[in-house]
Amino acid sequence: MQPLLSLVAALAPALQSETVTLTPRLDAGATLTRTVTQTAAFTGGSLTVEMDGRPVPAEFLPDLSIESTERRAVTLADRHTARGVIRSFEALEATASVAVDMGGYMGQGETAFDATADSPLEARRVRFGAEGAAFVDEDGGALDATASDKALLQGLAPGADLAAWWPGRAVAVGEAWQGPADALLELSAPSGDLGWRWTSAEVERRTDRRSLAGEVTLTLRALREVDGRPVAEVDVAGRLERTESAATDLRDVPVADGTATETRTATLALRGTLTLDVRGGHLTTAELSAEVEEVVATVKDPGQPGPEYRSTLTFRGTEAYTVTVAR
Repeated sequence: MQPLLSLVAALAPALQSETVTLTPRLDAGATLTRTVTQTAAFTGGSLTVEMDGRPVPAEFLPDLSIESTERRAVTLADRHTARGVIRSFEALEATASVAVDMGGYMGQGETAFDATADSPLEARRVRFGAEGAAFVDEDGGALDATASDKALLQGLAPGADLAAWWPGRAVAVGEAWQGPADALLELSAPSGDLGWRWTSAEVERRTDRRSLAGEVTLTLRALREVDGRPVAEVDVAGRLERTESAATDLRDVPVADGTATETRTATLALRGTLTLDVRGGHLTTAELSAEVEEVVATVKDPGQPGPEYRSTLTFRGTEAYTVTVAR
């Protein structure tokens, strides 16, 4: 037994110093089918309100308790051609639920909403190329676009594979590098704005602008073979700040009205693992999760009659992203 242990000990440093070049690359003719699943669960509702810059006493506010869950699953089939990527939106589905307890404020109790969503992009194809995005047929021929089609195309983005998190060079097992925070948007909004159509406006989370700041650290944990192909296992860790904003109104506020802007600011403690197909140059799986603290600020837009208004809601929760890719 001792000679065997000595051999393992001698080999270990050599294995740990092994290097590999990790560069994303997909040649014309490659086809990948990618499924991205997102889940989120939040609780909270701690409410503060200011009118004309003065805090409203807590006894005049509802004792809010809010719970929400959401799940979105997107399957995209990408065919890489000389003119760009032809993406088929194979399956797009979403579900959400929200429960709001007003604590008896103004005679109101608990209200629950459940909803599902689909997308007008399902079963359609879009080519992302040098000339932009265009709807195409099965053979890649351009199709005429209606006004609503053009609006959909403007919200789409080609990214959905975390290519920006690859180092683009040779790295050794145990070596770390930095990746841009905004690449995570390719999982939280794969292919951009999919035009979700919710069955209830109460659960719809509209976003006009979205950004992510911070830095992600990626570390090559191991190299192994899967079905005869070299695969890199990469650990992911980061602390990010996400900002989302959207136009809204104050119709549900008893003492204020008019238009407003809602801004969601969230801090994410991100962790997880990626596996990368070294030879194919593409992501094969991702398992990421984040502990999230979020503040939702609603501010009455300036230049309107009536008092100034600002409210904040505070939430805590978790988000998870799972990706599987097949050639």
